[in-house]
Formats: sequence, structure tokens, C-alpha cells
Amino acid sequence: MVLDGANIEILEEVGDENFFLLGLTTNEVEQLHGHYDPNKRNH
Repeated sequence: MVLDGANIEILEEVGDENFFLLGLTTNEVEQLHGHYDPNKRNH
């Protein structure tokens, strides 16, 4: 997981068990690269 400065500070204050990151991790983005179609429904 790659975090920016604000998220690092929040994580340090609240702890891992109380931290929720919205969005994708770096690894998740890399896995989607070349396969993601924003027009395709994923339901």
C-alpha cells in the first residue's frame, strides 16, 4: 500500500485496526492495468 503524507499521519494516530483507505492500493492498480474497461459493468 502506498500512502500520502496525510494518510500516514492518520494511520499513525488511529492505528491499523481503525484505518480505512478508500480507493485502490498500488498493487490493485497494477493488476487492473490493461484490463480495466470503465464502460463495462462489474455487477
